[in-house]
Amino acid sequence: MNRRRSARDRPRAAPSGGRLAALKRAHAAGPAPHTPRTEDYTEVIYELISAKGYARIVDIGGHLAVGSPTVTKTIQRMHEEGLVHYERYRGVVLTDRGVRLARDIKRRHDVVAAFLRRMGLDEATVHRDTEGVEHHLAPETLDRIARLVAYADAHPEWWDRFRTT
Repeated sequence: MNRRRSARDRPRAAPSGGRLAALKRAHAAGPAPHTPRTEDYTEVIYELISAKGYARIVDIGGHLAVGSPTVTKTIQRMHEEGLVHYERYRGVVLTDRGVRLARDIKRRHDVVAAFLRRMGLDEATVHRDTEGVEHHLAPETLDRIARLVAYADAHPEWWDRFRTT
């Protein structure tokens, strides 16, 4: 039985400026300078060098749960981008540009983690969620979160009132 759709049954057009428009604007902004994966590699290399003094392909792969061929391919691309120095069968070293990126990632990580801890989340959730969002926040958003955390740290009575409401 074919029946004609009433106005009530027809899909409605999204209002201009709605969710679809916001998605379009977000994706039209252009790609981020580095992919989240590149940032993860940079972060792991930085932490390995800080902890051990060096970063090897096998160690990077172990921390990111990927095989050596995948790590090698990514490191070669990062070498072309000027983020690392890499020679086959030798360790990986961050360039000055790579170190600046790693420090920026660490700052973002620390700000997001501090915010989530402030929200009362357990450490496992803090680490998992931080890894999920740290690559996707605009600098202005990160600065606002950092200011909120600093304010909450400086005014614990305000934060206590906020948490209980």
